[in-house]
Amino acid sequence: MCADRLPTFHIAEPGGLLDADEVRHRPVGSHHESVSRHWLPSGPISVGLTAGASTPDNLVEQVIRRLDVLANP
Repeated sequence: MCADRLPTFHIAEPGGLLDADEVRHRPVGSHHESVSRHWLPSGPISVGLTAGASTPDNLVEQVIRRLDVLANP
């Protein structure tokens, strides 16, 4: 939905947020995971987070907490 205008990462689980420099994700249109570097810009950021109906709330919470740690070391 946003991939034409913004960096977009499909992350299967919270462990895909490896660190502030690397993210393990499935690129838009791909069926295979890859690791991208320099994914998290420095400074203030806005993040859009979506999850399917079958995604447990605790996984969404883990991702939010992980993003907070990575963005605010």
